Amino acid sequence: MEKREKITIILFASSIALDLFFYVCFFGGIALGIDSIELGFTMLSIAFRYGAAICITSFLLKFAVLYLTFRQKSSLTKKLFFITCQSAIFLAFLGGLAWFIYYLGKVMTSVG
Repeated sequence: MEKREKITIILFASSIALDLFFYVCFFGGIALGIDSIELGFTMLSIAFRYGAAICITSFLLKFAVLYLTFRQKSSLTKKLFFITCQSAIFLAFLGGLAWFIYYLGKVMTSVG
């Protein structure tokens, strides 16, 4: 394995780790919050408060992986390219959903 592929794998793993942290905080926070467990509300507040920074950092890592794997011919880099594209779409959808819920709550709080 060459040095470029090692860097690509490290960036890919970092991006996926950030995604998993965001997903666990968001979905785990909702699941535990429904049961009125304080840890769930803490996890949900982490997802809402730092979710934008986590998502932006993850997107930057994904774009770096896409740049490094764009013109490569090996099967590993092709897999990384397609998995990165799919995870970027999923992260954009869930990041938008979390943003919508957060700002809907802010508007409802200020109105009510």
